[in-house]
Amino acid sequence: MPERRFALLFGDRVAQARLGEAVRGHGTIWVAEHPEEVAAAAAGSSSLAATIILFSPARHAEALRAADAIRAAAPDHAIIGYVDPRTLSSRFILETGRAALTDLVLRDVDDSRAVLLRVLENAGQLDSALRVAEHMCEGQPRAVRIVVQFICAHLREPLDASTIAAGLGLNRRTMYHRLGGVGSPGPRELVGWCRVLFVAHQLSRADASLSVIATQLDLPSWRSLTYMVRRYLGIGTNELRRLDAFAFALARFREQFAAPTHRADEARAPQGRPALVP
Repeated sequence: MPERRFALLFGDRVAQARLGEAVRGHGTIWVAEHPEEVAAAAAGSSSLAATIILFSPARHAEALRAADAIRAAAPDHAIIGYVDPRTLSSRFILETGRAALTDLVLRDVDDSRAVLLRVLENAGQLDSALRVAEHMCEGQPRAVRIVVQFICAHLREPLDASTIAAGLGLNRRTMYHRLGGVGSPGPRELVGWCRVLFVAHQLSRADASLSVIATQLDLPSWRSLTYMVRRYLGIGTNELRRLDAFAFALARFREQFAAPTHRADEARAPQGRPALVP
């Protein structure tokens, strides 16, 4: 199991020390020299959980360019701005908004060990969730892929059928009709399966505790995870700490699909039309 890494760009000794203390026992800090190295690692390494960029007055423009380069190479990678308060301005807010930073931490204001660890853990959640979505979507029809991708991109949020349908620009009836037409479980069950597979992924591939995973999913207690896993998989969470546990959970998910009742929506699709979902 590869150890999780958190890249640090443009960091000084204080930033290295605080971040190193925050991730002690949870991962390591990689003090990177060049943004290009980080961008390549973010695009190709599952062990790089997030990148922290120190924004200081002296290197503000350079830090923004680095954020843009990493975002271009790995659109879903978590990028955290570690911000010197002297850098804050309306222009800074506009520029970092364009860079789509995952989160901001103010230096000497809200960068205690507990806060830094929570920010880093939560930032890596989206990257893991989207990796889970990739596996879940393999071989699935478009109607399932768009729902699973939306759920995994919003896994921390309260999700019901109306919320998912609205987010996809559909009405509830159309969404249910399309999912049922390809033999898929309904949206409520898909939310449960996405969360269960996220738990299986984190437990089998990362040294994460149940309490950390519950925080990543914004659940009130790790006991919620235990109940959810047993309901969907019939096993306890301790059994998910095997390297093959995610494959087992994925296979159980795929068993939930019945024979499709119709494929009319796909049959009506015009030939040569570009797919909206890869």
